[in-house]
Amino acid sequence: MANRRREAQLRVGEFPDRLAAGPRSTKVAGPIAAALLTGDRSGVDEASNSALRDAGLGHLLSISGLHMAMVAGILFFFIRGGLALIPRIALRWPIKKWAAVAALIGTFLYLLLSGASYPAQRSFLMTAAGLGAILIDRSPISMRVLAVAAAILLIVTAMKFLRG
Repeated sequence: MANRRREAQLRVGEFPDRLAAGPRSTKVAGPIAAALLTGDRSGVDEASNSALRDAGLGHLLSISGLHMAMVAGILFFFIRGGLALIPRIALRWPIKKWAAVAALIGTFLYLLLSGASYPAQRSFLMTAAGLGAILIDRSPISMRVLAVAAAILLIVTAMKFLRG
């Protein structure tokens, strides 16, 4: 037990040096970065996949609600913030709704980029329900929005079962 603790302390002590040196191999870093952005794990080698699973980080390589919310949130706040810097536009037009539409379009494009897996589709529908609430001047964080998203998911899932 003491030996394991000592090894861990040595690894933690080496962290700043390893961080300063940068990634050891772009053959490993590149596919992992691509997997983080697109959810496609085909380029990640088995050793890296195994290491990520063992560390409890394997789920980060799949597109999830967190990824969709981050894309939508970043787009929404930067676009709204950018438009708010122009007083003539900010005082006359509904920039919050414009930002919501842009975030919705950007999130949809991200869904297409990621390959539109079922978890990504569910995440997109939930994000779209929240952005849709902004468009109709409702609170995006409410049980009503959750119920609308759940109903949409049930309809979409039922249609998939009926097709085949």
